[in-house]
Amino acid sequence: MANLSRVRMSDSLRRQISSPVALFVFEATARLGSFHAAALEMNVTQPSVSYQIKNLEKHLGTRLFDRKGRNIELTDDGEILFKSVERGFGNIQTGLAEIAHKANGNLVTFCASSSAAAHFLLPRYLELRASAPDIDLSLKIMSRDINPAAENGDFSIRLGHGHWEDLDAWRLFDEVYFPLCAPRYFESVEGPVTLTQLKSSNLLYLKERFRPREDWRDYFEKAGSPIGSTHERITFSDQQALLAAAIEGQGIGLGWLGMTDHLLDTGALIKPATYEVHTDRSFYLVAPAGMRLTGMAKRFRDWMIEEGRKIQERWEAQNATNGIFSAKAS
Repeated sequence: MANLSRVRMSDSLRRQISSPVALFVFEATARLGSFHAAALEMNVTQPSVSYQIKNLEKHLGTRLFDRKGRNIELTDDGEILFKSVERGFGNIQTGLAEIAHKANGNLVTFCASSSAAAHFLLPRYLELRASAPDIDLSLKIMSRDINPAAENGDFSIRLGHGHWEDLDAWRLFDEVYFPLCAPRYFESVEGPVTLTQLKSSNLLYLKERFRPREDWRDYFEKAGSPIGSTHERITFSDQQALLAAAIEGQGIGLGWLGMTDHLLDTGALIKPATYEVHTDRSFYLVAPAGMRLTGMAKRFRDWMIEEGRKIQERWEAQNATNGIFSAKAS
């Protein structure tokens, strides 16, 4: 009876949509908000995307998008379908990720930005190996926040409040950010650098395309000294490149707790000012919702949670000892 029910469900779904391909096209278009962007992602022409969407709308008897010139917006019916398709695709990805990892129970795939990989995980890699000697670690460098299942992955790091419908999340440490520069950058200045001195320096800006972060305008505003209009002389699309420029003494960048600790510990960078911004968000280790973790994946998760606890406790102890001014910013 159960198998018969599944057959009927599959047959019913096929009759209700114009084609399975149309669902993939619809999901990409809704997620990206553009026929053109969906065509680029799926490596097809824009007319092909438009054709698939029109056929799906005709088959369903309803509009899925409101077209306003070159801009499109999901209709109410489009929102309903997108949420359902998103959940369905997420479940499929989770299942595929589980299958991929059954072949090697020691494999853990971690999706991370280049900066998080270079300055958070790799400096701690020997400690990870000591804790889990048999681990086979695969690092996948991502330029956007994703559900790890999209890359047949186990885990990634996400910044937020810990509530994502398609993810299980474990808190690591608070979001705290602060200025960073090479030790020689302010070598002629005695004592902590003032906000005025920071403003007159070469500020390095981060403008990630898919993963926006707070920047110098946020920093100075929360410090009570808005920067106003400024000419951004140099911007970076990747935090790793920005940190490299700071190490070379080319300017001052913003660094994040947990993601730049290694550079501070080795003296490659220093904190020139005492003001830090402490937001209401945190960094979380995330995994596809409901995915059954292998024994090795659980060990990796537990090790990451413990490392996050150490980072949080160390920062709190340093704040109490050094009297660092850290404003809680919402």
